[in-house]
Amino acid sequence: MNTVVRQAGRVAGGALGVTAAVAAGLAAGRLVAGRSLARLPDEAPVPGSVGLGRPARVRTDDGLVLDAEVDEPLEPPHASAPVPTVVLAHGYALSRACWHYQRLHLRRRYRVVSYDQRSHGHSQQAPADTCTVAACGRDLGSVIDQLVPTGPVVLIGHSMGGMSILSLAAQRPQLLADRVNGAALLCTTAGGLGDFAFGLDGALGSLVGKGTPALVRSLRRAPRLLEHGCEPGHDLSLVLTRMFTFGGPVPRARLQFVAGLLAATPLGVLADFYPTFGGFDGTPGVELLAGQLVGTGRPTLVVGAAQDRITPVAHSRALATRLPGADYLELDPCGHMAMIEHPKTVNDRLSLLLARAERR
Repeated sequence: MNTVVRQAGRVAGGALGVTAAVAAGLAAGRLVAGRSLARLPDEAPVPGSVGLGRPARVRTDDGLVLDAEVDEPLEPPHASAPVPTVVLAHGYALSRACWHYQRLHLRRRYRVVSYDQRSHGHSQQAPADTCTVAACGRDLGSVIDQLVPTGPVVLIGHSMGGMSILSLAAQRPQLLADRVNGAALLCTTAGGLGDFAFGLDGALGSLVGKGTPALVRSLRRAPRLLEHGCEPGHDLSLVLTRMFTFGGPVPRARLQFVAGLLAATPLGVLADFYPTFGGFDGTPGVELLAGQLVGTGRPTLVVGAAQDRITPVAHSRALATRLPGADYLELDPCGHMAMIEHPKTVNDRLSLLLARAERR
């Protein structure tokens, strides 16, 4: 009994220690970042594009219901060859709303399918033991089967959405070979994330990386003060959003938009998904993309962000190296939310990708 108590005490003490260390680091950053919030450029509020498309539901192979939307093209093309449908897969702690700028841009010409990953957005919450990248890959396959049953597809994934694409490729190589005309992987990784240090260096980064699992588990019992501090309109929430998801100054409206997306994700969902990232190995999916997409001339794009604190830019560079012939775009300054921080640049590159996919 004494051994169990001591072990529990060490875990609790470790979580508290990490919390204190993070708080100390954030306090210093908040003094700097907080002052600069008032100097952010003005921009109209981001209305969000959720609700503009046709609502759809997808049933996963384990019985969950995913919430989705289908945007029909505003200007249907006159080409005789079928135009690819774009499928957007979002990242951890977000929802399909994060693709706001891309949906408005791409739906002018293309049919666009966006969906909420399991337990995210308006999709049904999954049991904790099924909150894995592998399950997200199977879910992506279900989205294609049910909402894009025929014709060519271009897959675009951000962060965990990019991992979902790699997972799907490994699970269903024939689907990749037969239907996928192109892919874009934004701010993602093929594995080797290990312990998250959230861009913190030195001893603090090491402490945070090793203690984050215990800290994440403790989020289920987060005090009201923490939840209040994470409200999207709270100043601390905006400071944290700027520090951890953007690389340079962005309009306050975009900060509020992303802070709202993050705040809408229950803390329990963060805890459920966190363990899957350390063990993710996307090598089989990368090899299939290299052979069946890049190797056959189908356009592939990798986007990295120089100040990405969630999936460091080294992961994007390594992914591009393992996909010889793929296009690589590195944005600087830019953080993890590349498609919101630099929407025009990202949209332009996606348009080039899709134009090449059409020519196939």
